[in-house]
Amino acid sequence: MTEAHEDLSGVGERPPHRARDGHHGLHEGGQRDRPHEAGHQPQHGSTQRGNKWWTLVAVCLGTFMLLLDITIVNVALPDIQTALHSSFSDLQWVVDAYALTLAAFLLTAGSLADMYGRRLLYLIGLAVFTAASALCGFAESTLMLQLSRGLQGVGGAIMFAVSLALLADASAARTAASRSGSGAPSPGWPLPSARCWAGR
Repeated sequence: MTEAHEDLSGVGERPPHRARDGHHGLHEGGQRDRPHEAGHQPQHGSTQRGNKWWTLVAVCLGTFMLLLDITIVNVALPDIQTALHSSFSDLQWVVDAYALTLAAFLLTAGSLADMYGRRLLYLIGLAVFTAASALCGFAESTLMLQLSRGLQGVGGAIMFAVSLALLADASAARTAASRSGSGAPSPGWPLPSARCWAGR
């Protein structure tokens, strides 16, 4: 009876060193994982920061060029009249063709950007604007110059319609990345829940 009692008491006991080893292993695993996670967060944040600045530079340069072309052609009007033998009405259309197409295609470009993507539409607008600028430089007649200026306005409208949206997307992506990396809630006043409004 005594030996059976000792055997049963031995089975019921729990070896303490296993619990310690398990706890120690979890502790070591946590210490191993934390530096790994912390090492990825600054790299992700620096990538988001770099993308934001490149987006800002590209959008600022594109917007500067498309707004500059509205009035910069006025400086070259005397030379255009001499080289292409243009009349006064022809010179008016050289100036107005760009402004009219720029204003006419703004809303259409914004709708297309929502359907197919802002970054893609900005690149298309930049390509159209650059090609039209080259055609303006190689124009041999007033009509060719007017059509090239109109095509330039189409490219400028696409770029101008999505420029601010690209900046907003880059800023929102950086803010979301910083919040997910830090795990801290966003600053601001807490909003009342739907239960509080229903109680009132």
